[in-house]
Amino acid sequence: MPRIIAKIISGVLHPLIMPTVGVLLMFSYPTYLTALSYEIKKAIVLIVFLSTFLAPMLIFLLFYNLRIISNLSMSTRKERPLPYMVLLVFYIGTIWLFLTFSSPVPRFVMLFLFLGGGGLIAQFVANFWIKASAHTSGISGMVTYIVFFLYINNLETAYFVVISALCIGLVGTARLQLNAHTPKEVLVGTLTGMFFGALPFLMFW
Repeated sequence: MPRIIAKIISGVLHPLIMPTVGVLLMFSYPTYLTALSYEIKKAIVLIVFLSTFLAPMLIFLLFYNLRIISNLSMSTRKERPLPYMVLLVFYIGTIWLFLTFSSPVPRFVMLFLFLGGGGLIAQFVANFWIKASAHTSGISGMVTYIVFFLYINNLETAYFVVISALCIGLVGTARLQLNAHTPKEVLVGTLTGMFFGALPFLMFW
């Protein structure tokens, strides 16, 4: 894989965008969520995008300009704890905001955010020993959650599983090609994401 392609894949399938993609996917399928008004859906997607992508990215850019991190990939383990804590604060804030929302936010969306927060805590803890791939953790967690979401709502999962496996493989390959992670770090990230993606359903269904 050419490095330019690897960089594009890493950018397009960045872990910060996965919460927004997951929420959009949940709203795009014909489930009970279609009964939500367009205004409510738009508000939920916008809040998730602003709080889990745009705002953290702006803060990470600030960290970069202040030389707190050497690059936006946070290449070393010692650079990651502070960004992880910042992102966790945004997740907690988003969950709290949705709990006080004027209209009830669907439980699938709430569980998805709890999944993201749990996976982030796991990444933070694992970072003391290994620089697990946040890219593979983010995408594997999101697609695992959506697979169970489709299954529980009696929707076809085969095509989504195939496409998702391809995307996870592409992200993992891209991270290896860029020398951002070792195979072990990619594997740990993938398994961490899959675990937290499936955990809510193993617990509640």
